[in-house]
Amino acid sequence: MKEEKGASKEPSLRMALMQMLALALSLFLGVEAISAQCLPTSWVISGVVVDSNGDGVAGVDVDIISLSTGQQLTLSQDFTLFDGSFSLAICETVPPGFFDVIFQVSPTVLFFDLSLQTVSLSGSTDLGTMVLDDAGIVSGTVVTELGVPLEFVDLDFFDPVTDQPTVFSGDTTDASGNFSVKVTPAFWDVRFTADPASGPVDLVPVLRSDLAVFGSTPLGDVVLRNGYTLSGTVLDGSGSPVVDGDIDIRDPVTGDKLLTPGDNTDGSGVFSVLAPSGNWQLEVDPPQGSMLVSSLTEISIPVGGINLGVLTLPDGFAVSGSVVDSSGQVVPETDLDFYISATGIEIPTAHDNANSSGVFSVQVVPDTYDIAFRPRFISGAAPIVIEDVVVAGDTDLGSVLVPPGFALTGTVVAGSTPVEEVEITLTDSSTGVPAYTFGNDTDGLGGFALRQVAGTYDVTATPLVGSGLNPAVVLDLVLGPDVNIAIDLLGGGTPIPPDPVVALECVLNSGSVQLDWTPGNLDYDLIQLTRDGNVLADLAGDSTGYLDVNAPQSLLEYSVTAIRAGLISPPESCLVNNTPVVTPPPPVLALGCEVVASGVDLLWTLGAPDYDLIQVTRNGTFVSNLGGSVTEYSDLFAPAAILEYSLTAIRNGLVSTPELCTVDNTTPVQNPSPVTNLQCEQVSGGVSLSWQNADPDYDNIEIWIDGTLLTNLAGQETTFLDAIVTVGSHQYQLIAWRNGLESGLTTCDIDVTSVGLTFLRGDANEDLLINLGDVISILSYLFASGQAPDCVDALDINDSGGVNIADAINELSYLFSGGPPPAPPFPDVGLDPTPDSLPCP
Repeated sequence: MKEEKGASKEPSLRMALMQMLALALSLFLGVEAISAQCLPTSWVISGVVVDSNGDGVAGVDVDIISLSTGQQLTLSQDFTLFDGSFSLAICETVPPGFFDVIFQVSPTVLFFDLSLQTVSLSGSTDLGTMVLDDAGIVSGTVVTELGVPLEFVDLDFFDPVTDQPTVFSGDTTDASGNFSVKVTPAFWDVRFTADPASGPVDLVPVLRSDLAVFGSTPLGDVVLRNGYTLSGTVLDGSGSPVVDGDIDIRDPVTGDKLLTPGDNTDGSGVFSVLAPSGNWQLEVDPPQGSMLVSSLTEISIPVGGINLGVLTLPDGFAVSGSVVDSSGQVVPETDLDFYISATGIEIPTAHDNANSSGVFSVQVVPDTYDIAFRPRFISGAAPIVIEDVVVAGDTDLGSVLVPPGFALTGTVVAGSTPVEEVEITLTDSSTGVPAYTFGNDTDGLGGFALRQVAGTYDVTATPLVGSGLNPAVVLDLVLGPDVNIAIDLLGGGTPIPPDPVVALECVLNSGSVQLDWTPGNLDYDLIQLTRDGNVLADLAGDSTGYLDVNAPQSLLEYSVTAIRAGLISPPESCLVNNTPVVTPPPPVLALGCEVVASGVDLLWTLGAPDYDLIQVTRNGTFVSNLGGSVTEYSDLFAPAAILEYSLTAIRNGLVSTPELCTVDNTTPVQNPSPVTNLQCEQVSGGVSLSWQNADPDYDNIEIWIDGTLLTNLAGQETTFLDAIVTVGSHQYQLIAWRNGLESGLTTCDIDVTSVGLTFLRGDANEDLLINLGDVISILSYLFASGQAPDCVDALDINDSGGVNIADAINELSYLFSGGPPPAPPFPDVGLDPTPDSLPCP
């Protein structure tokens, strides 16, 4: 139940003056005087403009546009009078045809404009009665932290219940940062988002939640703070990314959540959002179905932003069970809250509501908890707290019985004015022990509704500090049966609230919900409908039904409350299950498991392209949640045992049948034996290596020289010629590999002399290729003080015994003009056939 703010539709001063002028003209000049400027044969168009209550609306401007020309016609007396009537003349000759008739009201008047499209006119016509739709107006100014107005800020309006957007015209700030938007009277979530053209810095969007826009609603200054990038990576305890984790940033004092679009982790567990500088609380919630636990961290965001690095969500234990009432019926959608018993501090928990079957499973870290069970009001059950629950492993609470609860409803007023945000608390009248309650603050209509077990209670209504109002206490209130009361904080006499509606029925029909009821009194001022605790509609007091055509696809609780003289009746409620029938996703396909040196590798193909998550378990224990498009996983922590892996696909909260595979990881993979009998010998072509393979199944053999990888050979090779070795002492090392595991080193040492040293003539940069790079290396060596290669003899292209410009020209000619090739030993790696003084090296 919400408060209707500013419901008055009094015209503005400007509009009142316009109306007075219109009346004066009509009275003193006469209609004939005004019409005299038009032709005697002019068409007269008449009618009346009223509001939704049938009252005339004055000062409405009327325009007529010809559809054949697109031009606006010249009119006389084109506005409505005090009673909403108009009688205008078309002061030009127009042929019969089709026209649009536009009824425009002032931007400050609480009605929408009305357009009658494709109206056929062929002479004087009475258009009858036109009804203007009621409007609410949201206005204010959007500024920066420094108070600078922001242009081009977009306002988006969302239904607080369905989160569905509705577009209204004029929903962008002007050059002065001002906005004034006409909207359908209702409760709205309004999101303010800056455009890149708004300014040179990133700005954090702002959400104004659950605004009651039933009249003129000024918001004052809406401040968009400078935004800085807050990023990080969320991993689980095994180092795997947490995919689709939800990131929330909250004010540590108020608990209000910042608007952070795109705040879920990606396939690598990475998140990046905009947030203002300052101290905040960062809540990270794992995805649905995860066995991880939410985290709540105090953070400080500096100017310029911060990367928080790796955030690890701990593994938790499942606290599970089901919620039932005293008759054994399940109690769906019951909310669970966990408080540390020793401190009373509430911990963050994700996915902590019982499902439609009353079943719950909440992940928490080991500790001792007081667990509060909070049933929905419509269930008829009272909340309970189970104290000192020790969670040292998965904990099954079995069937949790929530007792019958009687409804305590009512209104808190100050005189005749409803008071919101008043806390309602109950204490046992005999013992003084407080009763556990929740949702016990009054709403915008001063209303409250809670349930508690039968008993005698002292009821205390405590207004906000600073309201100027004192608490009020109702002593010895007997609860059982239901009680509806009114509390006057000013101490006035006890007002009598209205009786509730009766015979409420809620019927689901093709996705819509039809509500019907009978008034309990004949003098209701208003009937308010809520859906899942949010206002759905405010109806006239004599209404007896409503069709919810935008019913969300979920379990829905509707409540109907009658209002009279500012007091509310007890709510009448009904429950409708509008959850769509959704089929589970198909399982993954062709799952294979293979033991490798690093653990166990899993490979599969996708059974559907639209999985949300793929969950991996090992021997019934959660291992990891993967992105819905992933097709492989390496279990680096696979224990030495016979292992059964299960992969389950998740889509829209539904799970596939598991796909299984089993592997024997009891025998660890052995390292290969090292090669034997390694021999190193200098030959005319370089250094020749030979060896024997100790195992027949090497995957590959690596050859290293002086700690640097030289080459990688197939596992069956037993010889190798190093043709690019340089003069000096060297050590060769051979390593055999199999299944990702390496053997020990086998080494040999050799002292290479210059005798018989080989090279590739023309290979100036020593990459064993002949190309333009070698020409550049020669020119750099000759003219740019380039570094001399190890084998200068390779630069002597024409084997003249010296290096000069002719060598560069000859190599260019060979490469690009069909010239002669370099002198021997080119094209092979070999010895210089002509002794000279050029070093090599």
